[in-house]
Amino acid sequence: MLPALPQAFGNLRDVFCSAIESVDGNSNPMNFPKVKSSLVIMVDGLGWQNLSQYSGHAPFLKKYMSKQAKGYCGFPSTTAASLVSLATGVSSGEHGFIGYRIFDRRTNESVNLLTGLESHTLGSYLKRNIPGEIQSRTVVISRPEYRESAFSQATFGSARFVGETDIEDRFNKALDELNGSVGQVVYLYVPELDQTAHKFGYQSPKWIERLELIDAQVQKLVRGLASNRGVVLTADHGIVDVPSDKHIYLDECEDLTGLLDVGGDPRATFLYFDEAADSKSNKVALNAFLGNVASVHTISELVESGLYSSDIFSDRHVLPDYVVLSKPGRACYHRSFAKPASMQMIGQHGGITDQEISVPILRFGAYSSSLLVP
Repeated sequence: MLPALPQAFGNLRDVFCSAIESVDGNSNPMNFPKVKSSLVIMVDGLGWQNLSQYSGHAPFLKKYMSKQAKGYCGFPSTTAASLVSLATGVSSGEHGFIGYRIFDRRTNESVNLLTGLESHTLGSYLKRNIPGEIQSRTVVISRPEYRESAFSQATFGSARFVGETDIEDRFNKALDELNGSVGQVVYLYVPELDQTAHKFGYQSPKWIERLELIDAQVQKLVRGLASNRGVVLTADHGIVDVPSDKHIYLDECEDLTGLLDVGGDPRATFLYFDEAADSKSNKVALNAFLGNVASVHTISELVESGLYSSDIFSDRHVLPDYVVLSKPGRACYHRSFAKPASMQMIGQHGGITDQEISVPILRFGAYSSSLLVP
């Protein structure tokens, strides 16, 4: 049996749309009050449990962590799916970005939905866009190299883009934009914590140092807020550390036949087989090989459990035959398809553990009045 998504007080997909509605003074899923302008801070990889474990290194954020501040990101717990859910307000099965990497049976090509798209291919996979009127009222503050990326177009399209390399400069720009505008939503993206976790692990001194920096920058920003400005901080997923001796190598499963491609994430691995492959035999072989370190599921099973919506079936040409969900502390690879850099990553995500799925939704400024906080 697959577990359902964890019970929480907020869904990541509701955060940005609620910020927009609050600027207009409308009711919204997060119950944000009316504000002059709003800021959504996306800290990539800052899971609820990760933050809780090291909250002593983030004393300002800790003050705003209450039971009501725990949310969830949806499935799979990966950036490509989560950030499009944030932007569009719908789940991955509805917007089409169903995972990190997919295989398109129409073109016989592997497609990286986060970093491998081009502008002219977006329409092949993205089924939802945020309305142009919302894009025109949004300013994106991110790293400069993301300015022209197709993924940036998939999320916030033609929104005004401000590129800053340093985290502190990004926070300063966000505060200026927030205080100097009315009717605008500012989106601040911080990818460095996730990048550090992938390379060193979330339990490393370098990750903790990044967390301390982010905490200090949020505190500085909140203290500089003009009146009636709302700020919310969230994340796209959490992180688990997986040592290399806990890797699962599917290429060692000798009884698999007809494998076309391996996609998804190492903790939610997509397996694609050709039409001649014996599906039942492959599942038997996988279950025997994996034992109790991972489980094998069809898309239908994931839909039945509520991890995907049934809308996903309209994209059958990119749906995997099986999804392998690694158990805690494990990551799954096939060395004929995985890049060496991927296999060197310590911090991992994509799976269904609470540590990966649960994210903070912390409210500051005018938004904090809608919850009881210290």
